Amino acid sequence: MGAANVIRHVGIWEGLLVGLIDIAKGAVTVLVGMALGLSQIWIFAAGAAALLGHNFPVFAGFRGGKGAATVLGIFLVLAPRETAVVIGIIGLCFFITRNFSFSIPVSFVFLPLLIWLFTGSLALVIYSLIIVIFMGLRSLPHIKQAFPWATKTRN
Repeated sequence: MGAANVIRHVGIWEGLLVGLIDIAKGAVTVLVGMALGLSQIWIFAAGAAALLGHNFPVFAGFRGGKGAATVLGIFLVLAPRETAVVIGIIGLCFFITRNFSFSIPVSFVFLPLLIWLFTGSLALVIYSLIIVIFMGLRSLPHIKQAFPWATKTRN
């Protein structure tokens, strides 16, 4: 249901449109929380709610996408420089592997480190760690698929 699936099953332009909408979904929830003057914890909760809504939509039987574009939207607002670097890492990783489903979760691993280096905000680092771990768990089947040799049992 995410942008990557739309690209695979419908087409690139439709998938890019879905991706932009998913990015906007994450960004708008955080921006609305900020505009309302909510505390940081509620802004984080709004972003997490957008991500959970994307991953487990009621309308699709709780089977949604992985949330990468929604996470990009959340962090484009909360940590724009760090997110821009992660987008660059995604591009580099995709250029090397040609596997988008693998490039996304691997690249997002750098987000908490970049936030810590650039902003030093412990709350934002912890929030990004939680989000990245959640994304990693959701992407685990794709990561295993990218490295089938790593999941084989040895006799």
